[in-house]
Amino acid sequence: LGADEPRALTAAGMLAITLAVAGMAAIRRHAVAAVLLAAAGLGAARGLHAGLRHPEDLAARLPAAGMVLRVSGLRGGPDAVPPGGPARWTLHVDAVLDPEGRPHPARGRLRVRTTEDPGGRPGDRVRLTGWYEPPEPPAWPGGFDGRTWARIRGDAGSLRVPAGAIEFERDAAGATAVAGGPVWAIRRLRATVRDRSRAAIERVLPGWGHPDLRSERSALVRALLMGVRDPELRDVAEDFRRSGLA
Repeated sequence: LGADEPRALTAAGMLAITLAVAGMAAIRRHAVAAVLLAAAGLGAARGLHAGLRHPEDLAARLPAAGMVLRVSGLRGGPDAVPPGGPARWTLHVDAVLDPEGRPHPARGRLRVRTTEDPGGRPGDRVRLTGWYEPPEPPAWPGGFDGRTWARIRGDAGSLRVPAGAIEFERDAAGATAVAGGPVWAIRRLRATVRDRSRAAIERVLPGWGHPDLRSERSALVRALLMGVRDPELRDVAEDFRRSGLA
């Protein structure tokens, strides 16, 4: 852990003390106090742990200015966006590639923006080349701090990728290489359910698959059913916020 060892020991100590107190409270039949103390201890330990940097942390390897970046990793799930618009999704980075294509281990997440949906599914192994943008600091004192929000989400920044700059890695059989394990299996299942729901709505909702035929009514249905953020709903979204509905 290096320089982060004191913080790690503090987190472990706080967690141990809290769990001991919670155990004593539970023995005395103070169940509510035990739950509250355990929750507080776990929250404090997790907060301190979140401040630790892994030796291969992606954010620590990237500069505070924009640059051309080539990375490899696993494709995450896409954001809910209107059909025909730019695609946004998460990349779970496992390596930064140098100009010769050699991988250097790195861990982190990037928010990827592409001009069109490249296809694929969560867990697919991909290589990307794009323009890296670090999280933005507050534009004015007290303003929104993109760096804090990125740390909370676990993001190292965003990557703008042009069409054709995404390469799907292949396995020995020539198929798209995918990640194993139950977590990615669940994510792929969730994507399947979402795609099938999308196809079902497309059959009954006019304008779903045709950007030029969208109406505010169909956009509202898409937002309510699928969470799609449609630019046509900006005025409606403001009305929802003012009324307290969203």
